Amino acid sequence: MSILARIDAEFNKEKLLHNDDLDMRPLLDALSPDELRTWTKEAELCESLYPEFGGRPDFYDIVEREIYARGIETA
Repeated sequence: MSILARIDAEFNKEKLLHNDDLDMRPLLDALSPDELRTWTKEAELCESLYPEFGGRPDFYDIVEREIYARGIETA
């Protein structure tokens, strides 16, 4: 699971528990500098893929595959 997916899952879990608009900053602040750099690259990739694939139900699967295919993160 990529850092992007891990942070997204944790954010969504917390949002459900608290039922409000949470700030993602505490989750990002908990990342190491290397993890934060990786998360940033992954988020940029996600944004760049959205215009082409954003409407697809498997969008996040596509993003996850591209993260590993491009070597942004290794398994």
